[in-house]
Amino acid sequence: MINEKNYYGCALDLPSDDDRLLKYKEQRKEHGFDDTETWNLNMSMAKFMSPRLKRLLEIQEGLIKEPYKGYFSEVRELAEAFDSYGEDSWNTEALETITKKFGKVFPYLWW
Repeated sequence: MINEKNYYGCALDLPSDDDRLLKYKEQRKEHGFDDTETWNLNMSMAKFMSPRLKRLLEIQEGLIKEPYKGYFSEVRELAEAFDSYGEDSWNTEALETITKKFGKVFPYLWW
């Protein structure tokens, strides 16, 4: 069974008689994902990251004190860029924001 909320591959778009579906099902059981999620991994990652970054900000809002609060706007911009890129991988502005900000905020993605 595929949880559509947490699935970023394209097996759901395949015809029900596609010979690869059984292989992909076995891969999900073994690895937690199937090969179709790696076909366009940049998009899979963008769709994975955005809602998690937004939730992280909600959780951290009441927990994190200065001097770390300054990075909230950076993470918010990063989440929005992942949203935009997840909708359009040709969005060069979103890609530039992701490549600039991800490394900057990565050490602070915890609570």
